[in-house]
Amino acid sequence: MDVGYYVPPRCTRLVSSVMDAFVGASERQFKEIDAACKIQSLYRMWRERCAYRRIRNAALNVQRLYRGHLDRRRVLETRALNAALHEGSVYEYYASLIQACFRGYYVRRYVDNFYARRSYVQMTVKASDAVREAAEVQLKEQQEREAAEKIRRRDLRYKRATEKLHYITSTLNCGGIYKRPTDISSATTIYGTCVEDDIRNGSKAVRRPQLETTVRNRLKMASVSARKERGEWGRRPPASQDLQQAGGDTGEKTDSMMYFTVTSGAWNRSGVKGCSLPPIRGPDEVDAVKCNVVSHCCIEDFLSTYDEEKLKIERSVDKKEIELAHKKQRFTVSASASL
Repeated sequence: MDVGYYVPPRCTRLVSSVMDAFVGASERQFKEIDAACKIQSLYRMWRERCAYRRIRNAALNVQRLYRGHLDRRRVLETRALNAALHEGSVYEYYASLIQACFRGYYVRRYVDNFYARRSYVQMTVKASDAVREAAEVQLKEQQEREAAEKIRRRDLRYKRATEKLHYITSTLNCGGIYKRPTDISSATTIYGTCVEDDIRNGSKAVRRPQLETTVRNRLKMASVSARKERGEWGRRPPASQDLQQAGGDTGEKTDSMMYFTVTSGAWNRSGVKGCSLPPIRGPDEVDAVKCNVVSHCCIEDFLSTYDEEKLKIERSVDKKEIELAHKKQRFTVSASASL
């Protein structure tokens, strides 16, 4: 700061302090101006905010009062409309009730016979109950038959499965899969029976015809080989008393006889040397063998392709409807007859 005046030498310190004060003031001038501007702006902002809040609160109050007025008027209108609708619905309900009562009276009085309709309904209910009972009985019988057939097929499948498992049965030296000789409690059971016993019985029944055929063939081969060794093959044995006792007269009637070397056992029931079972004779002979003919049907497991139970039920229902249509009088009567 340039100052154009004379400074006496005695006031040098005072002047220097004053100059320093001026320099500091000039340096703080901009800060003071900025602070003053900020204070003024904050004051103006507070004043404007207060004015805005007053106006905003006034507008909110006006809007709130107006919305309340609109809602109260809407509620009053809705209540009036609901009251009118309720009154109209009450009138319509009682009007429809009165009309229904009148229509029922008119129909019962002039159009229809109530007692005839009631008897018809009772008869229909009774017929439907009878049909339902018959259907229940037939359904129960059908279910029992199906259960029995299911059990039979299950047993048959089980029997066929156990017939070919004879190789897994237990012996005295080697225990089987289903039963061990040393542990009786280890026997496996199916359907209340022991699997081991079922396998034994089934395999015996299957292998018995095969064993019989094998024994016959072996006996036949043994007899043929014995006759070849004795030189008797190719000629008929001489007629003897034993052969006459077993087969009667010798000749054409002994052609069907088989000769073996067995003299006892199941294959020589007659006890004749060299002779097997009695000969098979014709139907006119005295010693004819009577065969047990067993009837066999190749379609014993045949099931019909239509439902017989359903057809029976339909026939019974049609029968009831025909009886009701042709044997009963109509339940409607004329207006003149009812009067």
